[in-house]
Amino acid sequence: MLSEIDKAFRQARMPDRDAYLAQSRAVALALYGCAERGRAELASIDWSKRSPLIQGARVVSESLIATLCDRDFARGLADARRARALADLPRGTPGAAVSNRFYDAVIALAQVFADEQDGFTHPRLQSAAQSAIPNLRAIGMAGLAVHAERAGTPDRDALRQQLTSVAPTLAELVFDLSRPAHSA
Repeated sequence: MLSEIDKAFRQARMPDRDAYLAQSRAVALALYGCAERGRAELASIDWSKRSPLIQGARVVSESLIATLCDRDFARGLADARRARALADLPRGTPGAAVSNRFYDAVIALAQVFADEQDGFTHPRLQSAAQSAIPNLRAIGMAGLAVHAERAGTPDRDALRQQLTSVAPTLAELVFDLSRPAHSA
């Protein structure tokens, strides 16, 4: 997966390419449970000199690391919300729909683990699970599967199988985490 990310960014001509590459790699590593490697990717960039939008990319990666790797669900949710606020793009801005959808999915995933779902959680996860973007799809599927597992819904086995077929390492990680949170 990291080689595919590197290949995609090698061709990209965009501002802050180095930061987006580090963020993309950190997200992928978080989805594989590799917290320290993800943190190392983020540490390779001086984020303090970047715009709030770019800083949001760091914070959303930290949210996934906190949620999936550190089991710090409260911090993961707080970071996801902070990242969304930093990276909020007005409708109609090129890339805003995909960006906002990603941030909303990370918030929804953290909400499921923190047992703080609201009326937006499930629709955001469903939307993400239907995405053609692999990481976004995996995040959506993981959130839906964990919610179903905890709630004991009839579709929980099917959702577990779907996630396992798309992202087996993430499935192992989230079902280990799906037991009720013991967050501080």
